[in-house]
Amino acid sequence: MIFLTLILWISLALAEPSEGDSSQDAASEESSEAADEPSPSETPVPLPLTVDGDGEIIIYGERELARKRSALDRQLRAQGYSTVKKADGKTIYRPDIAWKPSVIVYDEGYMILRRTPVRFEPWVQGKKDNKLRYLSCIPPFTVLCVRSGWLVNGRKLAHSKEDIVSNSLPTFEAWQAQVIAQATENRIHNEIPQLLDELWLEGRSLLSKEVQLDSYDMRRAELVRFWENRACTPEGDRVRLSVEEYILFEVQNSEHPFPDLSLLSQEACGIKLTERLTEIAE
Repeated sequence: MIFLTLILWISLALAEPSEGDSSQDAASEESSEAADEPSPSETPVPLPLTVDGDGEIIIYGERELARKRSALDRQLRAQGYSTVKKADGKTIYRPDIAWKPSVIVYDEGYMILRRTPVRFEPWVQGKKDNKLRYLSCIPPFTVLCVRSGWLVNGRKLAHSKEDIVSNSLPTFEAWQAQVIAQATENRIHNEIPQLLDELWLEGRSLLSKEVQLDSYDMRRAELVRFWENRACTPEGDRVRLSVEEYILFEVQNSEHPFPDLSLLSQEACGIKLTERLTEIAE
């Protein structure tokens, strides 16, 4: 017993951080946070999407997305969370206090909270990278090193979840909105043109790539049908505009154009296809 007490005393003495180490760690942490925060001159300013003559996107929003994701990360860390894993399109944050819930942030733009699993860590204070602290976990002190959130009652856990959500919600919603905006821009400027090319040049149906449209009559009809079935939203209107431009600048300049654009009587969301094509052509 005297031997165990001596080992425990040594581990406590070695694990205790010095003032110099604490100040150095604090300075390092502040430096890391400062590096994540863009300077005033680098802070992205929301600008309208600009496209050059070749159709390449000049402003796409990656920096704004990264900035808002970094803000959410700092918000969670300020509440006592640390990153433990980044994989499979998600980031897992574990709390410094074991009974608080873990936070899982998915790159798709959503976040869930779960009970923190059991973990084993030294009960003595000190620097996390000091392995000598684990000497304090030798029997009969092993039980002191077991941390678990499964023993906390549901009411206390629910209250902790509410605090995390209320504190992080504005930052999370700002990041989520940017994720949606980014996905929309990617679909309009990358996915839609590729789908239209696959339809017109290769005959792949927009509804199913397993369906092959051999005739150009069928491809033209599907282009119009795709235009007609877009949602009556600002995003849907932008997709319709992409289809209209494709008809004018790709289909009509090919060897298989629409015989007469004025005969396209389709209408969607109060917009007539022939009128839109005429406006763009002018």
